[in-house]
Amino acid sequence: MAKCTGLTTVLFTDWKKGKSCPKINKLQVIAEYLGVSTDYLLGIETTKAEVLNMLPEATLPEEFADDEKEIISCYRKLSQEQKERFRSMLLSLILED
Repeated sequence: MAKCTGLTTVLFTDWKKGKSCPKINKLQVIAEYLGVSTDYLLGIETTKAEVLNMLPEATLPEEFADDEKEIISCYRKLSQEQKERFRSMLLSLILED
């Protein structure tokens, strides 16, 4: 990421070790690179997927088909590790075609 953003690896190392915190201009560079907002990086903003994941099953949008609602319901019951494995397997399946 350092190479792609033009930020130094020393900055990333210092942030990781808690020696310093990123300034807003550096956060903007990282957010732009990742395609997210600075609010998202700071934990202020959530993604649509996170919001949907917080909703009770009964409040899933009407446009979801029954099988999609079933998948979401099952997904919500998984541990974080299982969710990561599921996403990885889903991406592998999609990339097969």
